[in-house]
Amino acid sequence: MTSSPPFTADGMLPPGDYELTLTELRGSTLVIGPGADYPNWDVPWRRRLVDNLEILVEQLRDWDPAQRRPYRGYPKKQLPMWHQYRVELYPHVGQPSGIRDRFGNELEFPSAFRLSRRDGRPRGIVKIGARP
Repeated sequence: MTSSPPFTADGMLPPGDYELTLTELRGSTLVIGPGADYPNWDVPWRRRLVDNLEILVEQLRDWDPAQRRPYRGYPKKQLPMWHQYRVELYPHVGQPSGIRDRFGNELEFPSAFRLSRRDGRPRGIVKIGARP
């Protein structure tokens, strides 16, 4: 597993993939902040985001099509996450993102997240790894 490196001068992760468990993410600079130079770093909000992420990650880890059940008026059975949150999440594998690179090519996931939307510069991404 790789820990998250310091931010670049632009406030982004350096290019690369950083695999972290949810526990590691909670203790990383991404959540607890880079230090006193960032007085507006909202640690409670970032912890809440990780807590919400954990719920969604567990839903994906427990993905079981056999758990689908009907809902009135819907033609297909829905997964438990739909019944609870009214959303469905699917891992993106080789599907277009709707985000284009500087040459106009549509990027697939996760490539789309490796570029800043603001200026197209390369940046790092965090991948959630196995449970600790």
